[in-house]
Formats: sequence, C-alpha cells, structure tokens
Amino acid sequence: TFLCDGKPLIKCLSENKLHKIQKIMLELQCRIYNGTSIDQQLKNFHQYTVFIGLILEDLSKECSFLMFFLRDSVHFLVNLLNNRIGNEGLKLCKSVLRFMMTFLCRVLQGCAGEFKKFFVFTANSLKNIGMENDNLSPICVEILEFLIIDNEEHFQDVASKLDAFPLTAKFINLQQKQCVDRTVSLEDEIRAFLDYNDLTIRQDSLVHLKKLLGKEKEQLRHLYDELSKVRGFSEDCEQSLLHRLTTMLIKISCQRSEISNEALKCLGELGPANLTTIVLEPEKRVLNIKCTPFELLTGHVVSMLAQSIIDPDIKVVRAASEALHEVLGFKEGKQVVGSSEDFGYGPIEASFIRPFLNRAKSGASQVRMAEDKVRELVNHESTWCATGISGNQWVTSLVLALLSSFEHGCYLKKLIDLCSVKAKFCENLLPLLIYLILYLDNDFVTCVLSKRINEFFNQHWICTVSTPTKDDAIVVNKKSVKCLLDVINFIRQQPSLPNKFEELKLDYLKIAKAAAFCSAHFSALLYAELWCREKMVHMETQRKAPKNRAAFENEHTFLDQILENVSEEERITFQQIMQNVSLITFAGGLPCRENFKIIEKL
Repeated sequence: TFLCDGKPLIKCLSENKLHKIQKIMLELQCRIYNGTSIDQQLKNFHQYTVFIGLILEDLSKECSFLMFFLRDSVHFLVNLLNNRIGNEGLKLCKSVLRFMMTFLCRVLQGCAGEFKKFFVFTANSLKNIGMENDNLSPICVEILEFLIIDNEEHFQDVASKLDAFPLTAKFINLQQKQCVDRTVSLEDEIRAFLDYNDLTIRQDSLVHLKKLLGKEKEQLRHLYDELSKVRGFSEDCEQSLLHRLTTMLIKISCQRSEISNEALKCLGELGPANLTTIVLEPEKRVLNIKCTPFELLTGHVVSMLAQSIIDPDIKVVRAASEALHEVLGFKEGKQVVGSSEDFGYGPIEASFIRPFLNRAKSGASQVRMAEDKVRELVNHESTWCATGISGNQWVTSLVLALLSSFEHGCYLKKLIDLCSVKAKFCENLLPLLIYLILYLDNDFVTCVLSKRINEFFNQHWICTVSTPTKDDAIVVNKKSVKCLLDVINFIRQQPSLPNKFEELKLDYLKIAKAAAFCSAHFSALLYAELWCREKMVHMETQRKAPKNRAAFENEHTFLDQILENVSEEERITFQQIMQNVSLITFAGGLPCRENFKIIEKL
C-alpha cells in the first residue's frame, strides 16, 4: 500500500507498470510447470489463482489489458489441462477446471462481449478434454452447459460455430441444444466446419459432415452447379467452399490419427467431380506491403510472437515473451503494431499484446552483420549439408547461425532462445531473414549465401541423380529441401531484389529437380524455363551466325539445341521434369514455350 500510494496493487501496476503484471503472471505459470511433485504444482497453482483473483476483483470493460488478460488466462488454463491429463495430473486438472468455472463466472458478469473472441476455443477445448478423460468430463460438461445453455443470451451467435457434440449420454443436453439451434443448409454447415481451423480435433464434426453430405445430395449437386459457372481461374479456389473443404479434408486425411478415416469418408461422399481449376489450393500471394525488408521481417516476427505467447509449450511462451518485449522496444516494432497491416497472419491485435507496448521513446535498429561470425558460423558445409539430423534440427541450426552473425543494435539476437525451442518459428523466419541479409548488400555475405545455397542443391542433385545414396543426408530430407525452395521462391518474387537474385548465381535446373523431388511441379517447370532462358542467352552470345539466329526463332529446334549441348544427366532430368507434369502442361498440344508462359502466369 505504501508503494502504491494507497491504491490496490493491481490498479497501481495497471496504470504504471503493466508489463509487471504480465511478468508476474508468466512467472507464476512457469512455477506450476517446474513443480517437482503434484503437491508442489498444486501449491504453485494456488498462488497463481490468488494473483488472478486480485485481477478479477477490479476487472471491467475499461481495463487497459482486458483482452490480453482473457486471452492469456484462457489459453494457459486449457494448455495446462492438455499437458497434465493423466493419472498423476488428475488432481491438478480438477483444480484447474474448478478454477476455470470461477474465472468464467466472474468474467461473464461484466465482460461477456469481450469473452466472445475466446468462446469457441474454450468450448471446443473443454469438449475434447471431457471426451478424452471420463474423470474430468462431469466438470467439463458443467462448464459447457454454463457457457452454452445458461448464458445463451450472450453466446447464441458464436455457439453455432462450435464443433459438433458427440451422441453420448454425458453430452446429451448440449447435443440436443445444438441440434435445435443448428442451421440445416449444407452450405452453412460446410462454412461452419471451415471456420474452425483446428484440424486435430474434428472427429465429431467429420461424422456429422459425412451424414449431411450423404443425406443432402441435392444441395451438394447445387454447389457443384454453382461452381461450374465460375471462370475456373486459380484465384477462384480462395472463394470456393468446395475447394476449401476438399483441401481441408485432404490435410486431415494425411494425418496419422483416427480422424483421417473420417475425412476420407467425407471425400468419398464428395465423390469424383470437376472443380473447374487446375490447382486445388492457390499459392499464397506475395505480400504487397510498402516497407523495407527489416520492417517486413519485424511485422512477421511480431505477428508470430503474438501467437507464440499462448503456445502450449511453456518454454516457448517464456522465450516468446522475452523476445516480444525486446522487439517492441525498438521503433520498427512499435510501427508495425500501429500500421494495421496484415503480414500474413491477420492484422496485429494490439489489445492482445498491450503489456508489451511500453511508452518509452525508442530508437531505430542498427542492422549489421559481423563478417567474422558469418565466416565462423554460416560458411560451413555442416551448417547447410549435414547428415544424420532431422529437418527441424537442420532449420534450427541454420537460423541460429544466421541470427548469431548479426551485431548488437537490433533485436535479432533476442530471437535465438525462441528459435532454439520452436522449429516452426525458424522455418517461417528463414526466407525473411535471407531476404534481409541480401538487402544489406554485403558482397562477402552474399557470396557466402550463393556458395552454400548452390552447394545444397548440388548435393541434392548428386544424391538423387548422379549417385543416389546417403539416405540420412539432409539434402534429401523433403522438409529441408522444401524449406530452402521456399527461400528461393520468396526471394525471386521480391521486386526490391531483382539484381541480388541474379547475384546468387543459382543453377536453375538443380532447383527444378529439387522442386520436382518435393512434388512442386509448377515450380519445377518455372525453374526449368529459367534454365532454358539462361542457356539461350549463353548460346546467343557464343553463336552469331545467321543459321543459329534462325534456330532461335524456331522454338522446338531451339529446345533441341539446348538438350544437345548439355550433359546426359541434365537432358534426362529435364525430360523427367516434363514427363511428371505432362498431363497438365501438354494435354492442350501447345508449343513448349507457350506452356512455359502459361505456367509462369499461374
């Protein structure tokens, strides 16, 4: 009280030290996970609930960190339940669920509208926890009935987006309520299914969807009829419910879980049909954001960190929280939060990261690379072409080497701890990181990247074409190959780096082979055309005779000339790339170069 001038502790901190509330919450959360026994975890959880209770006492719509608090608390409680389900953690899980009921009762008294954003996640998570553990299901059902039935006036609109409840005795009241409120249109049902993006817990919705697809054949036929009226361009896939549904079902069916069979049954109900487009899912568009590469990187980093602070892994949460404080301490971090731009993950919700937004004036970042570190960490074959490691280990090691090569003066080194524990973050960061490094225009670093990237694809060529061996080599790990292909594709599409892309001096046929290895056949064709163009320029430079100029005007003759002047390995590989996509690219009987132009436009 003395330190807070007579004000309650939470009120004082929320006015002057909002980041302290976040740090206290995180520390208390970490202590629960770090408890060495169930009794210690229960004691630490009790301490956490006491602090949350202090916040709940003064919680209102006017609270500056309300949305952060709701999001953080709900995700932490659900993640704690999922991570501790089991015989040993049963006692803790029951305590968590009882506190969740108390928490929700207090929150809904004055902040039901704000809680809507987290309603679907909370309800679907509780449903799945209740299904997995019979000992916890009574409390889960009690909370669900409180949310869906007792608070119908607050959540009737969002309750329609919930995953379907199973036809079991414990969920009977909820299932009956859902059947009464649920729409009967097949289109609405498909849309509701697509709106919920968690692919791992969809079994009951898939069973429900299969029944509808089998029952409502007339409505399904109508959807196909409507689809036949569109132009058939790849961008139509983004708007088409049937394209999106088919894509999602394929993704679910590829998982190694029980729900994959249910997804296959749904695909069976959809049946063989003409979706009117060549591709099922369009490539992600290049972000058209007018900013420097470092600002673009910062936007992605802030967006990814905002997701990582609610990660199921508490180690990721801690590392992401520390990194987010650091990033938003720089001018560029604050700018991207206030820009309302979408950096590929949706606009950044400032209310979700309010405690990380300090009011102090921030300086601009100084982004430089230390050449000695690049020489020591990046310019090594073992960094790029290792053996005996997984794709996740490879991308983590590579990104850590790149981040460690930056000088102090920016936040990039602060991402090292997070990258060490979350490979997906590394995977998303790598294209933007190399884009930034090329933009820095350091000839030595560019030369190192060119050498090592080309060496990766050269080793891939050797292992898949010349002497197919080394099954444990990272250069034949599809995840790693695709990861580096994503880097090349991203750099190629950046309008600010046309010359730098050329300076990488890439062997396009080897990249085309790598793309074909990953079943990225359109990319393979694109790089095969770039390879042909290079050969054309070289031959045009070397041969100036009129007969050769005539050969260039005849596209078929020109392609034959290219293949006659390359090695047998290159000729056979090029022909195999063409054969892999012959059904798509040559079915129309178009000349070879016309095919290339069409593919490039796609």
